[in-house]
This record gives sequence, structure tokens and C-alpha cells, in this order.
Amino acid sequence: MGILGKIKEFFQLDSENREEKPKEQKEVDIENIGIFLSRREIEIEKSLKEKNKELHYEISPIIVKLENDMEILSKVDLFSKRENEKIMNMNELGRRDYLDSLNKLTISLKNKENNIEQLADELEKFINNSSKSYAKVTLLIGREVENIVKDISSIRKVIDNFKKSNSHLLDKNRKIIKLISIHEEKINNEKMQSNTSEEIKKLKEISARDEKELDEINEKIRTIKNSEDYKKREWLIKNKEKDEEKLKSLKSKIGLIIDSRVLKKYIYIEEDNKKIAEEYLEQPVDMLISDKDLKIAEVLIDVKEKIKDGKLEVKEPDKIIEKLSIPREVFIIYRNDILKLINEIKKTEDKIKKIENNLSDLDGLNKNKTKIENKILENESNLAILHKKLNKTNKSIIDLEKELVIGVNKI
Repeated sequence: MGILGKIKEFFQLDSENREEKPKEQKEVDIENIGIFLSRREIEIEKSLKEKNKELHYEISPIIVKLENDMEILSKVDLFSKRENEKIMNMNELGRRDYLDSLNKLTISLKNKENNIEQLADELEKFINNSSKSYAKVTLLIGREVENIVKDISSIRKVIDNFKKSNSHLLDKNRKIIKLISIHEEKINNEKMQSNTSEEIKKLKEISARDEKELDEINEKIRTIKNSEDYKKREWLIKNKEKDEEKLKSLKSKIGLIIDSRVLKKYIYIEEDNKKIAEEYLEQPVDMLISDKDLKIAEVLIDVKEKIKDGKLEVKEPDKIIEKLSIPREVFIIYRNDILKLINEIKKTEDKIKKIENNLSDLDGLNKNKTKIENKILENESNLAILHKKLNKTNKSIIDLEKELVIGVNKI
């Protein structure tokens, strides 16, 4: 990464006089901004520690007075107030809670590790949290509580003055903390950038290997498809499909010549030939093959007789009778044609199967080809996601670097 900007330092902290003096200008490379921020953080922390010592030193006597006033408050004799028991109990409860809050506050105030802002926060927390107990304790006790309020006000005044006089230092500290956080975010983004780039690199390598393997498989498939065995198999498959179409056509013709609609009506009035008529309705081709005596011809003759006798009612009976007047020879021809086609189809299937045994690699190659093609598509999808992630991370790094440069120039 090239140098994005130069950052100039203008000020040097002086803990003795609380003022900043111009510092010799230094140029800081964006690559070294982490070191720059760490050094500035140490400088400011050192100055703040000195300020904190001064602050703790100044509020120390006030805290001593506060603790004395707390002791006085704890010893106030409520019975001398001559109030009713309810008010006295409420006052005692308020005093206990108020002193408990004060004890917690003094512990925080005396903790030398707490800085200016932490002390200010603890003071504000006490004021907000003790308002109810303050209201209760002041029901009967006035002067003793007022002394404590004055102590708290004195401490608050000292802290406020320190915050005001050192506002520039506190402001710099907040800015440094924020910039360090931004810098850490930038480092994390750079790690993510590196990891994502590595993922993209590995995925591209995998895709390249897959593409190469796919090319090899396609070449093997082309070789097989250009072989004589493959061409012969294709020719046999087409012939088989033609014979299957012929067989399908014959099946349709058989269904038409026996007139299934008339045969269904016949079943309801006939018992002797009912079974064979039902079987022809369900499996006309299979029945024609297995019906060696051609009983269907006798059934059709009986159907015609019942139509003539009026036992079987149909529309246009003369046409139906003419349609059902099928010579036995027609059924024999159909049966022979069907058997011939079935036999031809079977022979063709055997030949195809034999050739396919020699082309057994083709199915495996096609399956493997599909598998690799799906893998390549998945890799392409994953690469698109990773590139989108990388672009977003790159933009984030650029934005963070700009924010760092602007921020550093302000400290």
C-alpha cells in the first residue's frame, strides 16, 4: 500500500503548566500511524495521570470533611425532634440509604485510579441515585445534611474546574481513544482482506483444476461418440424407437377394432364370455398374443348377435355390426405383426446392451462431467460472493484510512 498522507504533529503536552507548546513538525506515514497513536496515547495518559494526582490532592481535604459530616449526620438524635413515629421511621430509612450512597461515593472519590471523567461520572451517579433518600432525610434533619450538600458541591466545583481547565487534554484523549479504535478496525479489515484474497486465490486454483479435468472428460466423451460402436448404438436406438412407434400404433388399432365401448356394455349382460371380454378390455395386446384360439372372434360374433336380437342396445347398430365383422385372419395378422415387432425390439435392445458394455465408460464420464460442472457453477457463485465481500472490505479500509488521516490532523 502506498503512502496515503502525511500527518503533522503540532503540539507537545506540558503537564507542569497545563499549556501546549509548539512541537517540532514530524511526518507520520499512514503505515506507521499505529505507532504514532500509541505514542500519543502514552503521552496523554502520562499527562492525565499528573492531572489526576493534582485533582485527588485537591479534593482530599474536602473528602475528609465530608466523612466527618457523614459521621455527624449518622449521630443525629431523631427522638429529640419530637415527631410522630411514621415520619421518624421514614427519616431513618432515608438517612440510612443516603449514608450508604455517600459511603460508596467516598470510596470512588478516594480511589486514585479513577480519572477526572470517572470521578465526574460517579458524582453525577450519586446525585441522581440519592435524590429520594435525600428527600426523606431532610424531613427532620437540615443543617447536618446541608453541610454534606456543601461538601458535595465543593468537590463538584473542583472537578468541573479541572474538566474545564483540562478540556483540551480530555478532548485529545477521547479523540486518541476513538482513533485507536478506528485503527484496530482497519487492522481487522486488513486481516479480513488478506484472508478473503487468499480464499479467492485458492478457489480460483480449484476452479482451474476443475476446468482442466472437465476438458479432459469432454475429450474422452468426444472420442467415444466418434467411435463406430457409438454411431452404431445411436442408429440402433433410432430403429428401436421406430419399431416402438409401430407397436404403439398396432395397439391403438386393436383397441379400435374390438370397440371397447360396445364391449363394456356387453360385459353387463353376458356371463359366459364376460371374463375374456374383460381381459381384452384391460390388456388387448397381451390377450391377443396369448389367445391362441382367438376366442375374441367368437366374442365379437356373440356381440353382433345380441345387437341383432336387441339384447344389446347401441347407437347405429348396423354400423357397429359391420365394424365388428372382423375375419379371424385379421387378428392373426395383427398378432403376427405384434410378435414380430416385439421380437425385433428385443433383438435391438440386446445389440444396444452389448455395445453399451463396450461403452461402459460413457455413463461414468457423463456423471462425472455433470458433477464437475455443478462444482464449477458453485465455485463461480462463491467467487462472486467473495469478490463482493473483498470490494466492501477494500472500501471500508479506504474510508477508515481517510478518517484516520483527518482525525490525526486534529490532534
